[in-house]
Amino acid sequence: MVSFLAEDDGSVTEAHLEHYERCSGPGLMIVEGTAVSCEGRISRRQLGIYRDRHIEGLARLAQIIHASGAVAAIQIHHAGATAFVVTRKQKYEHLFAILLRLGKQQLMISGLHRIKEAFKNAAGRAVEAGFDIIELHGAHGYMFSQFLSPLKNWRIDRYGGRPEKS
Repeated sequence: MVSFLAEDDGSVTEAHLEHYERCSGPGLMIVEGTAVSCEGRISRRQLGIYRDRHIEGLARLAQIIHASGAVAAIQIHHAGATAFVVTRKQKYEHLFAILLRLGKQQLMISGLHRIKEAFKNAAGRAVEAGFDIIELHGAHGYMFSQFLSPLKNWRIDRYGGRPEKS
C-alpha cells in the first residue's frame, strides 16, 4: 500500500521511517510502490527512487527493516498513462488526458527507452540503498499491465498488436 508520506520530490520523510518501524518485524517487508521517474508517479507525495538523492532516505528505510530481523524489499513502478504530472499551468493532471488533448495516444519509442533506463537506474539505487529484493510492480493498470491490455495498448509497432506478430 502506498502511504503518500513522501516529500513532494519523492524523498523519504520521518513519517515514513516511523511507519516502517511500527510495521516491521520478522519475515519480509516490502516498501510501497516507489516511482522510477518523476513523471511516472501516481501522486506528488509518492515515494521516489528516480534521483541519487533518494538513496540516503531509502537506505534508512532498509536499515530499519533489517534491524527488526526482516528481509527488505522495495516495489518499483511507472504509472504509465495513469500517471499524474504537473502541467505548465501548475495543475496536477492525468497524463492520459494530456496525451489525448495533444492528439497522441501512446508514448514514442524514445520515451519507452527512457523508462527502461529509469527502471535500470532505480534497481541500481535500490541495491545501493541496501534492499534485498526488488519487485517490479505491474498491477493496477500501471505501465506493465498497460502493455498487456488491448484496452490500453493500441500500438501497432513491436510493443503492441497481436502476439503472433512478435
